[in-house]
Amino acid sequence: MSDQAKKLRELSRQSRIEIAGAIPAEVLPLVALLGSRGGVGVSTIAMEVARQLAEGKHTPVLVDGNLHQPKLATLAGITVDLAGDLSDVLCGDRTVREVLRPTREGFPLVPGGWALYNDRVTNDVAQRTIQSLQQLNGEGELAIVDAGSALTPWCIELLTAADLVLMIGEATPPAVLDTYAKLKLIYRAAPQVRLEMAYVHCGDIAHAARAQHALAQTCGAHLGRIPPMAAALYGPKLSEANYTQLVSRIAQLAAPPLVFSSKIAA
Repeated sequence: MSDQAKKLRELSRQSRIEIAGAIPAEVLPLVALLGSRGGVGVSTIAMEVARQLAEGKHTPVLVDGNLHQPKLATLAGITVDLAGDLSDVLCGDRTVREVLRPTREGFPLVPGGWALYNDRVTNDVAQRTIQSLQQLNGEGELAIVDAGSALTPWCIELLTAADLVLMIGEATPPAVLDTYAKLKLIYRAAPQVRLEMAYVHCGDIAHAARAQHALAQTCGAHLGRIPPMAAALYGPKLSEANYTQLVSRIAQLAAPPLVFSSKIAA
């Protein structure tokens, strides 16, 4: 082979390497669970959804993004120690991978942590942390984030970046008004949010449908936007509710497992 042919082949190979390096890495889909108010059971729902996804052969990454009342480590039976938690990631003391913990249910957890500065997380810090979560694509097929219920700057950035936001609301007339008030704030702060409703404390799907109809009338008249209903969690207790609809909706976003190869065609 001539020297010129060797040079052309090497240039072609180098060009392919540079192009491959320029392709952005796949990101982990994010599903944020947000409470229409405090006490609706977001942490319980996040844990149960992750557990059922894992039982269904999916691999979720569960993230406790509730900076005011982190509960997922306790629910998972994990003691948060010097390995750190999400608050350490936000302040730059740890990376997300350093605080990632395995659970007995078979999925990894990013535990949450309370800190005095949590209400003062800047947009840049929030965006950096969210990007780190999205880069956990080698750890699972999607991330489920317990976003709590407080609309802090951190929460707004999370809702904006999420592939899907599921607002957990109660199917009662007073709660519908609370949900509408919360939606008004969200749509103002994060106009591009992709949000759907999931109702709890409802006797059956028909009960949830009536709440959704009332919400749709109010939102349609005053906001010009109506979030669709994704699921209704009905049953005697939240821990025993029917999660089939909700788990199926979230599983639709699961990314296929990535296959890495170091081979470069000659």
